[in-house]
Amino acid sequence: MRWTERAEAAEELRDWDTAIALVSAHATCYGDSDEHDSHLWHMDLLFRAQRLTELTALALTDLHARRRLNRGSANREGTQHCVPVPKRVT
Repeated sequence: MRWTERAEAAEELRDWDTAIALVSAHATCYGDSDEHDSHLWHMDLLFRAQRLTELTALALTDLHARRRLNRGSANREGTQHCVPVPKRVT
């Protein structure tokens, strides 16, 4: 089983620690497209796991973390529907 399949399985089980560990190991903000997609997936997992302190710390220097926090805040206020981050990771 590839790491992406293991991460998706952990995500389905809401095993956030495992999913985040697997995805973050392959995530780079300005890497190739697969690394970048993993980075977006990582930001989404942090939010869904309610690791807002970690996500907020990243948001100080990471545009994608800021966007994920903003999107989540808007969703909680009912002004926007949450759209899942696409996963194109191979």
